[in-house]
Amino acid sequence: MGDQTVLDARPLGIIAAMAEEAEGLIAEMRAHPRATVIALGGRDFYAGTLWDRSCVLTLARIGKVASATTAAAMIHHF
Repeated sequence: MGDQTVLDARPLGIIAAMAEEAEGLIAEMRAHPRATVIALGGRDFYAGTLWDRSCVLTLARIGKVASATTAAAMIHHF
């Protein structure tokens, strides 16, 4: 039961390769007043909530290296 509490405290991470994939989710997040944008490693990370769940969303761009470095930055920071 304690493990679930820890998991619930962590935000859900969403990484998109193309802007078209993230546009709707970013708009949904920005509709909430507590949404913030954090610039980190040349990427904008959108932190907020989606459907009552804490989450962080970013655009990695296309490619394995881009997604790997973006995922590493997300895991390290959030």
